[in-house]
Amino acid sequence: MKKFSYFVAVAAASLSLLSACNKSEPAVDTVVEFEDQTVWVLTGTAKNSVEIPVTVSGENVAYPLTITFKAVEGDGLSVEGEAYTIDNKSLILNNSSDKATLVISGFAEQSKLSAVVEISSVDNQAQVGETARVVVLGADDNLRMSEGDFIISGDFYGLDGAKKDEYSEKWSTTVFPTFGGWTFLTGILGITNDGGRITSFHATTTMDGDKAVMTLNLGSGDHGANSCMGIERPVDGEKKQYLVAPILTDRKGKVLTSGSISFEIVDGYSLKPVDCDEDMYLSYGLYDIYDGIYIGEDYVGYLALKDLKGVRDLGLDAE
Repeated sequence: MKKFSYFVAVAAASLSLLSACNKSEPAVDTVVEFEDQTVWVLTGTAKNSVEIPVTVSGENVAYPLTITFKAVEGDGLSVEGEAYTIDNKSLILNNSSDKATLVISGFAEQSKLSAVVEISSVDNQAQVGETARVVVLGADDNLRMSEGDFIISGDFYGLDGAKKDEYSEKWSTTVFPTFGGWTFLTGILGITNDGGRITSFHATTTMDGDKAVMTLNLGSGDHGANSCMGIERPVDGEKKQYLVAPILTDRKGKVLTSGSISFEIVDGYSLKPVDCDEDMYLSYGLYDIYDGIYIGEDYVGYLALKDLKGVRDLGLDAE
């Protein structure tokens, strides 16, 4: 009888020890990342802080879980400690009920804000997910989410019809508020021909609910209110100054030199064409510098609208 009691006690102790080991062992499937890639805040108001959600996923998350945050430095980025403050650079979650948020404050007096914060480390064998960085953009006017530099890319075809690899260009925009809830958006399209920018443009930006829509005018000054830079190009053997402005073409002879194309600005971070003919291509036309008459195409190729996408350039080196 004693032997049986001893056996049961040893077995119970072993099970208890095994259970304790399993309970404290870190879960390797835990993933920590930001809920959103971009957060837009309104500056110049009484609201001085924003809470940015962090997600913790996994079947068996081991607690306590420590998450640390770090500001990313770069040209054009707001400086942490000057333009804004990270209130909780280290966050400890003791259980699943604890709120996982990054708190940023101190930006109320800023007219603009461009900050990037990353999850720098996690413990207990957790992994940092794909959305390891959050971009925090702010301004004193919602329409200013249209302002800044956007890297435009997509399927690009040369004049010979051959598809080019890894093409991109930069669109730089500046907002000038006007009246009635809309604004002019002016800037330089990053169109490159012989390595240089060759045209500027005018567009309008309106708010559709909480979304900004940028409308880019086609054509030269007489057609689409574009103020295009004069460039020298040989036409019919004669080298003269001409205007260059955006056009749409189907690459089969149909060319639109007037009208417009609209882009939705998603979360103040990315651009995508809306309500457009996906069989058309964005290109650039040559116009007479004096009377604005369309002469013909003058560009290194065509950018397909159906594949066109733009991402805000924050001046960070690609990793």
